[in-house]
Amino acid sequence: MNFMNNKIFSGFWNFYQRHFWELSKPCEEALRARLKPGMFTLETGSGRSTYIFEAAGCRHIALEHKAKHSAALPSVVIAPLVGDPPWYDWRPSHFFDLIFIDGPATGRDAVLKVLPQCMKPSTTVIIDDTDRRADRALCERIAREYDLVATTHGHWDLGFIHRVFTVLEPKRP
Repeated sequence: MNFMNNKIFSGFWNFYQRHFWELSKPCEEALRARLKPGMFTLETGSGRSTYIFEAAGCRHIALEHKAKHSAALPSVVIAPLVGDPPWYDWRPSHFFDLIFIDGPATGRDAVLKVLPQCMKPSTTVIIDDTDRRADRALCERIAREYDLVATTHGHWDLGFIHRVFTVLEPKRP
């Protein structure tokens, strides 16, 4: 039996993609609260969040490694994954006001290679899915190396799906 043709499996898979891969409402609200027109923003991955950045009038770049996963927007840059650990084949040309890390699914630690060329002292970093041990460790490392304050937000979707994201912001004087 082909699982993809099974209606029960297919229904579960659609549910899974909608609730596990999609941006959560609290994370969406955290993004919207920080975005201003003209901000330079970077996103790893693309999707509903990419539309939020564009609607806010940001000067946005969304890195995506597969066109089939990308939002059809001008800010999306299709950049294959290269190296070990794999990271987008892309070089930053300026610093960003806000960086949203939500990809790639193969691991996000490689972002550390490009952060020195992306971060300025006032940059805010938001990392989605920090319920995962590796992403939580990445948050702690970025906070330590860039002297940022981490605030983790956890919530339950549908009463049983635990979703977590972390906001890393510069320390206030």
